[in-house]
Parts: sequence; C-alpha cells; structure tokens
Amino acid sequence: MSSGPEIRSGNALAEATVALRNREFRIFWLAALISNTGGWMQSAAIPFVVYELTGRNAGVGVAGFWAYIPIMIMGVVGGSLADRFDRKRLLVVMQIGQAVFAVGLWVVVANGWATPARLSALAFGSGLASGLNIPVWQSFVAQLVPKEILLNAVTLNSTQFNAARALGTFLAGVIVVVSGAELAFAINAVSFGAVLVGLAMIRTPRRRP
Repeated sequence: MSSGPEIRSGNALAEATVALRNREFRIFWLAALISNTGGWMQSAAIPFVVYELTGRNAGVGVAGFWAYIPIMIMGVVGGSLADRFDRKRLLVVMQIGQAVFAVGLWVVVANGWATPARLSALAFGSGLASGLNIPVWQSFVAQLVPKEILLNAVTLNSTQFNAARALGTFLAGVIVVVSGAELAFAINAVSFGAVLVGLAMIRTPRRRP
C-alpha cells in the first residue's frame, strides 16, 4: 500500500532536479557549490579577524560595508558585460580575480600583517570582482540549459547558493577554532579552481547575436 506515495515522492524529486540531468549545468552547479562554500567561509572569517584586531563591533561593520557595497554597485556593470562579451571568458577572468584577493587575505593574515584597513581594502577588491561576477554567472546559467528547464535551473542555482552559505559559515566556524582564519582564506582561494576546471569541461552552445 505504500508504493503509491513512494512513487509520487520519487517523481517529485526527479522533477525538482531535472536540470541536473543536463551535463553542462550539472558540472557548473557542483563547481558553484564548492566555490560558493569557500566564499562564505571567507565572508565569515573576515569579521572574526577584524574583531580580533579591534575588539569593537564598529570595526566589523566597517569591514562588512567595504565588502558588500561594491557588490551592489558593480551588478549593473556586470550585467552590461554579460550582454556584450563571451560569458565563459568573463567568468574565468572574474574567478581568477577573486582568487587573487583571497590569496591576498591569506597572505596578510598568515604573516601577521593584517590591519582593519588592509582587510577592508582586500574585501573591497573581492567585492568588486564578485559584483561583476554575479550577473554574468546568472546569465551563463540561462545559456547552459534549454528554455523548458530554465526555471528549474534557476531554482537549483538558488538552492546551491543557500546550501553553500549554510555549509561555508559552519565550516568557517570549525576551521577558525581549530586551525585559524588564514586557512579559511586559503581554502576559498583554492575553491575557485573548481569553477575554472568546470568551465574548461563545459561545452557552451553558440549564443545568438
């Protein structure tokens, strides 16, 4: 008697993940989950380091401001770039850019050179690259899948982002306590490699002019 609900449940799961059957989207989705997890680890580690340096909540707020304000500003620019240039190549450049700033954060923290100003400057640079990346990323998803499963792909993309936020924040807390914040920055830098490898594996269809 239980076979009916189980079958319906299985069908619902299959429908909810239909976009993952698409090879290109599946590769991109997994790479995004890895990279975004690293990104949220960095986002959680920066306030921790700033608070250690200043002992004040105000310092944490200032660092957060410089990290997120460029994301809001650069979104429009990133959208324009996504319409004008090859999105795959743009993503490669932006992943490398974000990785460079993550390495910078790792270097200054690991060597004891961290100051609120340096952390804010690096967070600002990373935010610029991230702000450009987000609209290109979203546009690239639309390029990977047919129109009939685009809505499902967008939903799954949002799901992996939220999952990465929860996982990255949790892992950052564990890593900071066990090994120090510098390891969180190093892991984030390496995580961009997942997207670069994924992009190299993805065969993108030719865009219509």
